[in-house]
Amino acid sequence: MRSFLMILLFVSSAVFAEKVYQWTDPQGNVVFSDKPHPDAKQIDVPDLPSFDTQTTNTKKTASQTTKTQTNKLVYTSLKIISPKNEETIWSNQGIILVSVELQPALAQGDQLWVTLDGKKVAQIQDGKQAQLSNIDRGTHSLQVKIVDSRNKVVKTSDSITVFLHKTTVNQRS
Repeated sequence: MRSFLMILLFVSSAVFAEKVYQWTDPQGNVVFSDKPHPDAKQIDVPDLPSFDTQTTNTKKTASQTTKTQTNKLVYTSLKIISPKNEETIWSNQGIILVSVELQPALAQGDQLWVTLDGKKVAQIQDGKQAQLSNIDRGTHSLQVKIVDSRNKVVKTSDSITVFLHKTTVNQRS
């Protein structure tokens, strides 16, 4: 404990004084002081380390940014609820209505996009459904993706397959 107090005295005297003196008293204790003593020798005290407040603030900002990124909303569920996988759709206009279920609700700045055969074809505006128009008859794959404000895909639904049919009139001549 006594040596701790001596070190504390040494450091505090170094802060307030330009010169520090060291000597041993009659009881054998090492003494540090800013006042000279007949048996004292002067000690060179190095400058105390300093720091740049701008660097410290920058580090705090980077830390806060990381914290904000880690607190980003995590979507637990995204699925196409209509049409069903392998459903047959009859539409002469080539219309497919796509409805989704999402948990939790879409965060501000994020978007829902429907892909048809791997290509973006429609954005879900109201958060629930989109209408695809003028789709050619045949077999198609549908998928929904959540895209954030940096255009990064955050979550993707499972892909489903649908069969689009159009009524035709066969004429025989």
